[in-house]
Parts: sequence; structure tokens; C-alpha cells
Amino acid sequence: MKKITINEFFKSSKKLAVHPGTYENANALCKAFDKANYVWWSGIKYIGHNGYEYYKDKTCYTNKGTYCDINLCKTFGYKIIEFKDIDLK
Repeated sequence: MKKITINEFFKSSKKLAVHPGTYENANALCKAFDKANYVWWSGIKYIGHNGYEYYKDKTCYTNKGTYCDINLCKTFGYKIIEFKDIDLK
């Protein structure tokens, strides 16, 4: 399977969410989002806050600039992408 790029993730018209699985992966993901010049829906940089402490290993990051529990993402129809399937470059 081809990995999805950060830009493809954010520019997709589909509802997508990345499940990092670990705190370390969440930090790496937020760092990559920041490097690609994306910000949270509120305009705050990703690098300052990853929100992982709220949902821990169930945390997902949506392409709408939010984070939530993986089960909530599924309930709202988001396609879940695992961390290993996203290209951080």
C-alpha cells in the first residue's frame, strides 16, 4: 500500500484521521504537520500541543485540524489511517 503524504491527508475531501498509537508517534506526527505549515483548527501550531494526554493510545488526528478518540472518529465516519501508513516527509 502506498503511504499517504501529509498534504494528501489535509487536502483530501474525504474524512480522514491518523491513529498514531503511541505518544512518540503523536509527537512525530505533530512535528511533521507543523513542518508542513499546518495548524490546529484554532490556528495554534501543532508543535505546541499534541492532545495525546486526553485519549492516549486511542488518540486520532483528523484532517479537519482536530483530535479525538478513535471510536468517535469511526462514529462520525472518518477513515482511520495508521501511523505506519502516513509519509512524514
